[in-house]
Amino acid sequence: MPTETGTVIKKTAPGRAVVRTQKGSACVSCQARGACQALVDGEALAEVEVLDSLGAGEGDRVEIFLSDAIFLKLSLITYLFPTLALLAGAVAGFYFARSYGWNENQAGLLSGLASLGIAIVLVWLWTRRRAHDRRYIPEIVRIMNHP
Repeated sequence: MPTETGTVIKKTAPGRAVVRTQKGSACVSCQARGACQALVDGEALAEVEVLDSLGAGEGDRVEIFLSDAIFLKLSLITYLFPTLALLAGAVAGFYFARSYGWNENQAGLLSGLASLGIAIVLVWLWTRRRAHDRRYIPEIVRIMNHP
């Protein structure tokens, strides 16, 4: 993930802050840019809790960073794993139904949706376990200005 700039809107704990970022240059080429951004006052904004080892204060303009390897890993777990689970479940249900003489389309649909649901729960559990792991939290790397 390239660095993003944003404004510290509040301090949540010692060494942590919430940063509001605007739609960045990385979002311009993203296919999901319309689905993942929230509009606030007509602007695409996101609020992210970050590590703050530099001591930024509320209102400071900052640069945040998350390594490319971690960003890719999180993206694969969040998007690819549930998609593969959906497909695998649908295919398994389709072939399982053939063996028992059931309706293949209905069995494929139901098992695909069940697999997707299980995958979403697993991703949720995985992210909950790593919520406090510093490797998975963006960090303020530069304070650009003080208000």
